[in-house]
Amino acid sequence: MDDSPYDHYIAIDWSTKNMAVARITNKSNNITVIDVPSDIADLKVYLRACCPPKLYWATCP
Repeated sequence: MDDSPYDHYIAIDWSTKNMAVARITNKSNNITVIDVPSDIADLKVYLRACCPPKLYWATCP
């Protein structure tokens, strides 16, 4: 993914019982996926831990 215009790609699948979050960076070909109970606070913690603050605050105020 070296020719990608973005540094991070994130996909979120949300339901009432669980959420799945997948991410990949332009420097890696490995996709990281978590599947956990739905919780917006947990999602925010995860995004803060794995993604640059610039990306997180641009998408999740």
